[in-house]
Amino acid sequence: MLALFIPRQAEIRAVQTQITGSIIGATLLFFGISALVGGAERVRQVFDKANAGLLTTLLFLVVGILLPAVFDANERAAAGVQASSR
Repeated sequence: MLALFIPRQAEIRAVQTQITGSIIGATLLFFGISALVGGAERVRQVFDKANAGLLTTLLFLVVGILLPAVFDANERAAAGVQASSR
């Protein structure tokens, strides 16, 4: 919610810090929940390197395709706003 109001006051650094903290916090929260739930039913957990590698590759592909598309859409929207304000 803070990220919606602070940019009006040109506090971009505070928004970046908030978003970074949110991502790190969510990652640690979901890792902790996963470890807790996985350890509740099993005596020993195993880590499949091949499956982790496959999912990591898939994540990189998705990010590699979506991230440039988001930046492109953002630039097109900004260019449209600048062109219409003239």
